[in-house]
Amino acid sequence: MDKNIILALCEGPHDVAFLNKILKTDGFKSNDSVKLGDFPSPMNHMLAREASKSEVKDLNIQEIRQTLLPTNSLKRDETYLFLYSLGGDGKKASRKSLLEKVKSYIPAKGEIKQGRFTEDTTIKIVYFFDADNNGVARRLLEVKNEIKEILTSLNKDSFTENGSYEECEGLKTGCYIFTGVDNNLGKLENILLPLMTVGNEQIFSNANSFLDENHDENRLFPFKIKIGTSGIFEERSAKTSEKYKFDKSKSLIGTVGQLQQSGGANTVCIGFTDYLTLEKISTNPKCKEIIDFINNA
Repeated sequence: MDKNIILALCEGPHDVAFLNKILKTDGFKSNDSVKLGDFPSPMNHMLAREASKSEVKDLNIQEIRQTLLPTNSLKRDETYLFLYSLGGDGKKASRKSLLEKVKSYIPAKGEIKQGRFTEDTTIKIVYFFDADNNGVARRLLEVKNEIKEILTSLNKDSFTENGSYEECEGLKTGCYIFTGVDNNLGKLENILLPLMTVGNEQIFSNANSFLDENHDENRLFPFKIKIGTSGIFEERSAKTSEKYKFDKSKSLIGTVGQLQQSGGANTVCIGFTDYLTLEKISTNPKCKEIIDFINNA
């Protein structure tokens, strides 16, 4: 049977956790325990090369953290899905670098195929973004322009609809934009929170009240420990660039999540909580739309 390899490029770990969760309701299973060398060729070589980073001693801690490795891997039959958390608007370079690496494993006509994708293996790269306040059309345009910087022959009329695909230079690329109920603006949490709230309304109402009553905008400016002539002291930063980001929807997920997994990050809550059930996911139009998008890859 032919192998189908899909690389899903997500903005953040919450997207990865959500996709990891809902795709398991459609028959995908975790493939995280598989050794890098046992993945289908040439993904095994690409992952191993990225993991080894020939001169690790010359990398700083931040550079090591930026290695282009998937956060999770899933498998169903001969479909291998790799979920990457690569950041949002400011991380364009990472996504382009990964796309370029994958492209280098696709042999052009007449080139040597050894160690590259073969005819019995198909490769797809799919992008997941929040619409935010930009709207679906603008997001799709941004993704198209980004891909076109690497796949230069990409059709200028590509990605006119959310959840669409294009084939170019031996690669199939697709893009899905997370939106709210208007199908134009919003983000992942506009899908996630309504799902989690159903059947848990009182818990979420109490958590909302807690956040409203205790949130203090001034505390988003962190205390900084400094060393001066009189010794070590502490003062609150006044720099906007150092201000913590408060996102009530993310704080809400973290607050209710502590009722089940103390100390767990939002990704843990999304991945294991019973606020998200098989029935909820399988009957939700947005979840079904996302699953269909992956299945059409």
